[in-house]
Amino acid sequence: MQATPQTDTESPVTAAELAQFIGVDSDDALLDGMLIAATDAVIRYINQDLIQREWVGIVPVPQSARLQLSPYTDPLTTFEIPYTALVSVEFVTGNDDEDLEYTLESQRRPARITVHGWDYLTEIRIEYTAGMVTIPAAIKSAIMMLAAYLYDHRGDCDADGGIKKSGAAMLLRPYRVEVSL
Repeated sequence: MQATPQTDTESPVTAAELAQFIGVDSDDALLDGMLIAATDAVIRYINQDLIQREWVGIVPVPQSARLQLSPYTDPLTTFEIPYTALVSVEFVTGNDDEDLEYTLESQRRPARITVHGWDYLTEIRIEYTAGMVTIPAAIKSAIMMLAAYLYDHRGDCDADGGIKKSGAAMLLRPYRVEVSL
């Protein structure tokens, strides 16, 4: 399933906190951009959203649906929901915005949804909310470490590669959710 957030990323760390952490003026225009890049990289690394926001996941028609399926084949209808920390599902729809029934297993990491009555020939759209209720201090520290690394090495690195080089990976490891997408 491919999922996209419906709002822009907001960092749980302020520019003033980052400025104090790295010892620069809090009016530096680069700080906000570094924080957003660091926050996005952390979200991708731990596979959990930090701030509660709405997401839309799309399950496309599988390649195998184009082949003739055996009526005895049990269709795969359980999917991992990306970037879920806390999850609530608003809608699961198929073609013509037809509501589909589903069962949500939100206690798992990552959360899983089983869609009932999927005919394999329609794309499924899942609208859900993901995000942490409270953000642990270790994650905020990792964001600051990565943002500081990006600030010091601007132009010479990318955010995803900087997670390990900055030392943030060590703080994020307990929060990382392994997905099988």
